[in-house]
Amino acid sequence: DYNELYGTWNIEKIYELIRKLNEKDQKNMWISEKYCTNWGLKEAIREFLQNQYDEVILKLKSKTNLKVTKKENYNFDLCDKSNNKIFGIIEYNKDQKKLSLSNEGKLTLADFLLGGSKNEQNNPDLIGKFGEGMKLAILALCRLDKKVEIISSKTKYNFEIKKDKNFIKNGVPQKCLHCKIETYEENDLVDKVKIII
Repeated sequence: DYNELYGTWNIEKIYELIRKLNEKDQKNMWISEKYCTNWGLKEAIREFLQNQYDEVILKLKSKTNLKVTKKENYNFDLCDKSNNKIFGIIEYNKDQKKLSLSNEGKLTLADFLLGGSKNEQNNPDLIGKFGEGMKLAILALCRLDKKVEIISSKTKYNFEIKKDKNFIKNGVPQKCLHCKIETYEENDLVDKVKIII
């Protein structure tokens, strides 16, 4: 409750609160754990696969250029039909119960925080339109106690749901999705996005 914490509603105080939250090691993703409770594992995985598909299609310029090649077990390559160049990889380790998706591209914190930030909303070949699904997918997985790690542009993002004392309702800190951001020095992922679930 903003008024309870800060008194009179004042836009300058809101911006001050936002700056303080952004200075912390953990970024509040501005989404309650109670949001979109109808999303579970299936919806979250679907969203990550759709995002990967869209990024690959953007590189290929058209979905007609996409060829999906099945490798052993649950592993797939997303390739260019004309030259078999790999633009995306899907790997699932059944023993470790670990899903890994990777493709060319870059992600920033703005990609997680800014809903409606997709530039390709009118492209009929793409599935995603608004840029909100990844955050909902991460939230759904964290609610299920699944670890989500995203690596891109020498940065690693880890997510968790935790209480935030800056958001009080009825005297109780609210649980929100948070992102921990760390430097990641592996050079092979500079121009790639890797998601590990």
